[in-house]
Amino acid sequence: GQDLGQSASEVLDAMKIYANANETATSITQKAKSTVMLSNASGQDTATSANQIQAVANQFKDMKGKEDEIVNTYESISSKLAIDFGQGITDMADAVERGGSLADQAGMSFERFAAMTGTVAEKTRLSGETIGTAFKTMFARISRSKSAADEDVTAEDMSDASKAYAQLGIQIYNADGSMQDISTTLDQLSAKWSTLTDAQKAYIAEQSAGVRGISVFEA
Repeated sequence: GQDLGQSASEVLDAMKIYANANETATSITQKAKSTVMLSNASGQDTATSANQIQAVANQFKDMKGKEDEIVNTYESISSKLAIDFGQGITDMADAVERGGSLADQAGMSFERFAAMTGTVAEKTRLSGETIGTAFKTMFARISRSKSAADEDVTAEDMSDASKAYAQLGIQIYNADGSMQDISTTLDQLSAKWSTLTDAQKAYIAEQSAGVRGISVFEA
């Protein structure tokens, strides 16, 4: 483990976290090394880092078994943010823990969601938990994903968001009636954003994110 700047004791501590799980020795060693890498980068303890990696794997279906990729994504994004490196990782991880499963359901990749939450953390200085909760509400309203939606998000909220986007010529449904990936919807909105009036921007922000999530949406 020394080649990664990790002490043997750090790796052993991390291995203990996974030892009780139904894992192979190779898998335990790999997860432990990734956990210590994230812990060293963020300044958090190994147990917290292990939970953060596991949260991504649990919430984004295509990230299972990709611990190194998860750590590299967090480190790469945080290195580009104008906030403390460790804090950037922590904020993204906290946001993913809150809103990751709904982002995945709405068709957004882990990398894009992490980048979005990191950008919002940089611009607003809000906590990762606050950012993740705001995105969770936003995805529920725009993508109409009821299964993991906040109890705060009603069918009426979802309908209002859908109508608001339709007024801009953005259809959030595909031709077959299925939901369009949230990334595509947001890209289409981004392309039109500079042409909207302030009133239109305020309206779409409130319909997308609710009153409490406007600052995150506008970031």
